[in-house]
Amino acid sequence: MRMQKANPGGTLAPDEVVGRDELVEQLWRRLERQSLYITAERRMGKSSVVRDKMGSTIPAGWTFLYLDVSNAVTPLEFVEVLLGASRQSLSAATVGKFNFLQIASKLAGLQITAPLGFKLPDTLKVQWKTLLTELLQDLENLGGVVVLAFDELPLMLDAIQRREGAAVVMEILDTLRAVRQMNSPLRMIYTGSLGIHHILSVLREQGYQNEPINDMYTVNLEPLTEAHATELVLRLLYGESVSCDNYDAIALHIAQETDRIPFYIQHVVAELGVAGAIATQERVNDYLHESLNDGLDRWNLVYYDERIDTHYLLAHRQIARATLDMLATQPPKTVDEITEGIDPARIERDRETVLRVLRLLGSDHYTTVEEGRYRFRSAFIQRVWRSRRGLGE
Repeated sequence: MRMQKANPGGTLAPDEVVGRDELVEQLWRRLERQSLYITAERRMGKSSVVRDKMGSTIPAGWTFLYLDVSNAVTPLEFVEVLLGASRQSLSAATVGKFNFLQIASKLAGLQITAPLGFKLPDTLKVQWKTLLTELLQDLENLGGVVVLAFDELPLMLDAIQRREGAAVVMEILDTLRAVRQMNSPLRMIYTGSLGIHHILSVLREQGYQNEPINDMYTVNLEPLTEAHATELVLRLLYGESVSCDNYDAIALHIAQETDRIPFYIQHVVAELGVAGAIATQERVNDYLHESLNDGLDRWNLVYYDERIDTHYLLAHRQIARATLDMLATQPPKTVDEITEGIDPARIERDRETVLRVLRLLGSDHYTTVEEGRYRFRSAFIQRVWRSRRGLGE
């Protein structure tokens, strides 16, 4: 059994990303034909799959550029991140030319050489679309398939929308899609902790009619299988030198109690390693209880509640919380049962609005529906919701 140290939320070596080999092979095959939108609940390991695993298995003749765009809050900063990630590949290219610098220099009225970390002049901010298009064209000319992995793209778009308005975000999305539609060798991966459906919902309110990701294949990143989750737990238990009376039983218990979500597996085993005592099911249960009720909220579990205020329309927030409170403490329910279960004296609701909110909750991985009845998708997140909402565990 391979051993590895626990590293919750950190960058992993490629062989530390457990249980994703087959998925990554499928993603590369899909990229031969089209771009990807990878969606999942947070903490599922999206960045590890894209940055750590795909970044180490690039097909021969392909160029793979990983970009964390979470800190870009303007279109020009987005161009700067793309420039920084692509500069080395473009400078070393024997095919095509690095025309971006010439265009940028001409527009700015000064010579731009773009050393690492270079910041484009603010005078170019109104020219961001021309610069983005030119830089993407340079990347097309590299030869072979070029994959641009935009991690946290929806988060960037949300920041730009709040700062510069919906029209700018529409232009960014339409520009990226237009490049993909021109029989381009460019492939793009969109992923992030914020679902892009929230961005599109805001844009629709402003009259946006385009479908900026309907040419992309949507991949839902699921939790690890039980076998792979158990393998990860065992690796971490041995790597952290945790003593167990029955390693297989403890590994299976941790995998099941965390719903096979890699981030929480990492946290549980890291704590067992620090504690230094023999790991038992009772000790695992105690630690999970303490973490779910931690006043300091070291796992930032309040996120599951707070993101409703951040990303849901005001008219939907109370309905969303009332629905999740209901599903957290009661058996699965139909739309009509949920509608009737929300007190109209406290919350204005109707069946169509409840149904719309349920679609959002499904897109955000809170809920799933089986035979017309809605329930929490994850028993662990259901438990998180109960604890953070004061509903018990």
